[in-house]
Amino acid sequence: MYVITGATGNTGSVVAESLLEAGQKVRVVGRDPKRLEKFTEKGAESFIADATDGGALTNAFAGAKAVYAMIPPNIGRRGRSRIYGECERRRTLRDWEKRIKYAVV
Repeated sequence: MYVITGATGNTGSVVAESLLEAGQKVRVVGRDPKRLEKFTEKGAESFIADATDGGALTNAFAGAKAVYAMIPPNIGRRGRSRIYGECERRRTLRDWEKRIKYAVV
């Protein structure tokens, strides 16, 4: 199974659609189940999670053959400096890398 984060975005949607068209098992990860419906209608499994919820992402990545990980560019908190946002993004990237290595078979 392939896990796609950011499936409702520009690149994630192309990846998810291509895999589904090729008959692959796909799990799409997102915050809004309604926005994921276009994929579940085509056979994808949806997983509701926020990009900052490490525990949920570990579960979302479990059993995956591969993960398409799209980390949002604005993952830092609102009202914080650009530098703080970039530090938060890098911290999230390191966290995701650990979770992907742990969960992907």
